[in-house]
Amino acid sequence: MLEIDERHEAEVVEIETLIDEFKRKISDLIQRDRNKMKEVAQKESSDILDAAWRKAEGIIAEATKKAKQTIEEAKLMANEEAMRIAEEAKQRANQIVTEADSKVNAEAKEKVKREVEQILKGAREESDSIIATARRAAEKESEKIRAAAEKEAEQLIKSAKEKAMVEFGENRLFRGLVKLKVIPPTDRNQLMNLKQSLAEVDGIKSVGEFLSSGGGNRLIESGLYIELNQPIPLVNILKQMPAIESAVTEAGYIRVSLKQTIKQ
Repeated sequence: MLEIDERHEAEVVEIETLIDEFKRKISDLIQRDRNKMKEVAQKESSDILDAAWRKAEGIIAEATKKAKQTIEEAKLMANEEAMRIAEEAKQRANQIVTEADSKVNAEAKEKVKREVEQILKGAREESDSIIATARRAAEKESEKIRAAAEKEAEQLIKSAKEKAMVEFGENRLFRGLVKLKVIPPTDRNQLMNLKQSLAEVDGIKSVGEFLSSGGGNRLIESGLYIELNQPIPLVNILKQMPAIESAVTEAGYIRVSLKQTIKQ
């Protein structure tokens, strides 16, 4: 009976060992998949922004080309119409002069001359008016096309950025040198405690501080420079620290607010 119990206990131990080994392998597979998904997500975000910029540039270039073509077509049509009007005026003037030559009355000839000059003047004015109107219409249409194209391009870029923020959020990977700007109020002790906490994080190579004192222990402006030796989700790590109130990515730095533990 004792031998059976010992054999049963050995089998149980062996089964538990196999289960622990299976759990370990599953955990390794999950970690590898998670890292691969982060790399793919980061590449897709970069591709989205690049594609949005390329499409925006294409839209603006196409709009500019179309606007120029519209202006040229309008000018050509206006010039052709002006030439037609001038030619008709010239023919009419020649006709009047021919008719006037058959008259012997000097007064009649002078009157005809004035009529010819008036006709030619009216033709020139009408021609100039047509060209000016066509140019204004073409330029107005060009501006409308360009404005619509720029608006669409801005919307594409905005949508791409929003999509990238939704996909990454707090899990965005930072690398190289990163600036942390600490929002006042804060003091030197809080900054040094934050620096020490960050120095213990895996992936952070070194931490340096910058500060401007307002007298005593209080700081007017302060922050940290963090050098990373590998890509890490720095914002997510900051938000998990007990001393951090908030951490937000800004253009060129991360804005950090510390929890207040001292009297104001």
